[in-house]
Amino acid sequence: MRNKSILTSILVILVVIELSFIFALSDQIYTNYTSIAMIINPIKEENILFPEDSKLENFFELAPNRVIEEQWGERTIVQTTNSDTLHERFEYTIDKPKDTFRIINLGDSFTYGYGLSTQYNYSEVLEDLLNDKFQCKKFKKFEVINLGVSSYDIEYSVERFKRRGQKYNPDLIVWILKDDDFYNSTIMKVLLRDWAFFKDKFGFMPPVVRPLNWDWEDGGDEEISKDLLRGRIDPREITSLYSINDYYTKSLVFLLYSITSDETAIVEDFAQVREDTYVYKVSNLPDEEVLPNDGHPNKNGHLALANGLFNYFTENDIIPCS
Repeated sequence: MRNKSILTSILVILVVIELSFIFALSDQIYTNYTSIAMIINPIKEENILFPEDSKLENFFELAPNRVIEEQWGERTIVQTTNSDTLHERFEYTIDKPKDTFRIINLGDSFTYGYGLSTQYNYSEVLEDLLNDKFQCKKFKKFEVINLGVSSYDIEYSVERFKRRGQKYNPDLIVWILKDDDFYNSTIMKVLLRDWAFFKDKFGFMPPVVRPLNWDWEDGGDEEISKDLLRGRIDPREITSLYSINDYYTKSLVFLLYSITSDETAIVEDFAQVREDTYVYKVSNLPDEEVLPNDGHPNKNGHLALANGLFNYFTENDIIPCS
């Protein structure tokens, strides 16, 4: 009995040491959890909120009025949130100024601008491009408001728009969707449920975890991998996609990135039954436009996304200037 107790204590110590090592790293970490390939992002507790009035279990947002400075190797990144919890340089009035065309961007870490200082994410770059280069007699100013939050799926993005974006009365939504937005987010929500334990032990929030597109045929638990990673598009995500119409009826552009044919078909079916809805497919960014050892866009990648959208708007008359 005594030996069993000693063994248990050793295992607990080893787990704590391993978690401490993982949480000490600022970059994303690739690891295995019950044979599932995952990506782990530590999130400091002071930079996140769990709204008590949300009906979604474990729904979270950014904390307002934060200046978050992090060291990424030799780079220092500075990210700011405004008073409305948005990853932004500026404050935006609820009442839209006269002669202003307002865009809201939805999505996960790609929209948020993971790993970059605030001014380099594609929302900020697109806003500058439109104001500097877009010729439009009808509108004198363009606002691009970033509602993206790392690790959001479709369900969370709709909740975010309902809570934060609807009141801004946007003229257009741009929504980046990737393959992991359609998958079951059980792992993420289970870990978030234990946030108090992690806060007590390590001083910040638990990791936000999203499954990667891991080929379960190469090994691991086949049933778990199938259920969480492959071909198990969560019906809640499809329902949430259609529910955006409950809160918004104007123009909508989907930017599809790294997405399967099945997921593309879901978005295209939705676009066919909704007016003023466009599907813009983007090829995966080249290595020189993503962060090292990471799939997220770097500064050049966000510039490429912003330029692509600028050209798409122009070629398809997305912004009505006549």
